[in-house]
Amino acid sequence: MEDQKESRAAQLALFPGWFATDPNESRTLDIYDALPRFVFNHCRDLAPTEGKPRSFNVKVKGNDIQVVLAAADVKRGPKWVRVFSGPREELVERALRQIAAQDASKTELQINADGQRTITVRFSFSEIRRILAEYGHSFKISEINEALDVLSRTSMSLHSESLDGFQGHSGTLISNYSYRIRKNDQDGSHSYGRADLHALATRSILTLAWFPINNRRVMALSSPLARWLSTRMYHNFRQVIKNGRVLNQGYHIALSTIIEESALIQQERPAKAARTVVTALEEMRASRILSPHEPCPRADKLGKAPDARGRPQIVDVIWTLFPSNEVAEEIIQGNLQMKNLRCDQAHLSLFAQKALKEGATSEITGKMEV
Repeated sequence: MEDQKESRAAQLALFPGWFATDPNESRTLDIYDALPRFVFNHCRDLAPTEGKPRSFNVKVKGNDIQVVLAAADVKRGPKWVRVFSGPREELVERALRQIAAQDASKTELQINADGQRTITVRFSFSEIRRILAEYGHSFKISEINEALDVLSRTSMSLHSESLDGFQGHSGTLISNYSYRIRKNDQDGSHSYGRADLHALATRSILTLAWFPINNRRVMALSSPLARWLSTRMYHNFRQVIKNGRVLNQGYHIALSTIIEESALIQQERPAKAARTVVTALEEMRASRILSPHEPCPRADKLGKAPDARGRPQIVDVIWTLFPSNEVAEEIIQGNLQMKNLRCDQAHLSLFAQKALKEGATSEITGKMEV
């Protein structure tokens, strides 16, 4: 028992502030959450000769990043199919991240042979299934396992010139996925797995480049685009105020940005894509993530019609999102939490540097006295 307490204390020291006390709380991750990782396909399964890699050009913190997603090859029965990570994988990844943010006994920091740090999450399939069911998403154990298999085989290649010294990375959305599923285990309580989080996710966690997010609010949404918009707003709109609509202080996002960076509506025409966004925003309002009082203001940018007799066509749209007061309060409290954590880390860093300097001075003094 004492060894378990020491092990838990050691893990907590490695992840200052990371583990949540609210059972519905999870984390947003800097850079990682800004990358397009999940693709919506009307036809989910592709032939092995189809599903060519998809390329996206996104801007993160003013820096350009090229993202290339390659579909996963998975065996289903006697045949192989090619699958992009989609809404199912996105939900399972959110559930896995919630486990990582909730349970210190199941989240470990590993150092591989190259000296790189990796965060490993251990879980039971019943845990993932329970989290998904609580938020309104029902999956069989076999479906969850396939989703994790797809996440572990979906390749994401990144290229950037100047983002915090980051130039390139190629890997899967999760890595080193292993599992043991007991036969006839209907609820997954006797089936277990483990997986390493993506390198950028690990980096964000260890550098305090994350913010709290109410996972119940976000995962209860049925639209993957609504979940994407909510996560982005939670992470980016840190200057939020309550009753922002009154002062016209909201979060601005353009249709062109959503198309380029979400990977969810890239293949839709602007007018149709705009309708998809409006539907997602309406669900966010109904769920009180956004202020429910009136639709989000929008400014349409119109272009010339294909012929002289046609009506001008939508080229771009800019929406202004006003978080509900409940969400605004969560973001404000998250700001305070992270400010305190980063101040504590800065003090610890200064203390360590001072102790190291004093230790070196003492050692030199001791040698001189001898």
